[in-house]
Amino acid sequence: MKLIDLANKLIPAEIPVHEISLTILSQEKRLPAPAFWPKPNDIYKAGIMVPELKLEDSINTIQESVPDDPCIITTIENLLKENKIIGWQEAMSPHIYASFSILHELGHWYDYQDRYVAAGLGGAKYLSDYSEEQSKLRLNELIELTRKQIKGSQAHIQYLALFHKRYREHPFEQIADQFAICKLRELIK
Repeated sequence: MKLIDLANKLIPAEIPVHEISLTILSQEKRLPAPAFWPKPNDIYKAGIMVPELKLEDSINTIQESVPDDPCIITTIENLLKENKIIGWQEAMSPHIYASFSILHELGHWYDYQDRYVAAGLGGAKYLSDYSEEQSKLRLNELIELTRKQIKGSQAHIQYLALFHKRYREHPFEQIADQFAICKLRELIK
């Protein structure tokens, strides 16, 4: 099954979902993971973008795209364990990862509709507010500190872990995480 097929099952038909090639994502220096984009540009259409890949390849593809970041998948896996979506001894399956990722982006879509579109605000304001919150959390500083470390060193991994922890504290990300967790709970009942 392709990610786009899962996305079309999880996302209501009236919400735009676009499949985007891994080549374009790579050229744009974007992760090969589902993403919400509130405003169109030359490359992206507004809506939820899903990379063109098979569901079973979702975890491996993201890990291969950031081989120096051992925290990217474990952070999500731990979030799902803390919220009892998967057991503490259980590994996150590609299906659970892909479902969480798609539902997380759907959470961003609904948040954008509720807090921005309903108030007459657009994608530029959403992205500006997102960046402002990102600055408050000093995420860009953490990225720079991480880049200065020797890859694979204890300091490098500690900065990566701190980055992912703070990223999950971003208010927009917390809204999307909670939406995805609630929807996953409904799906696994």
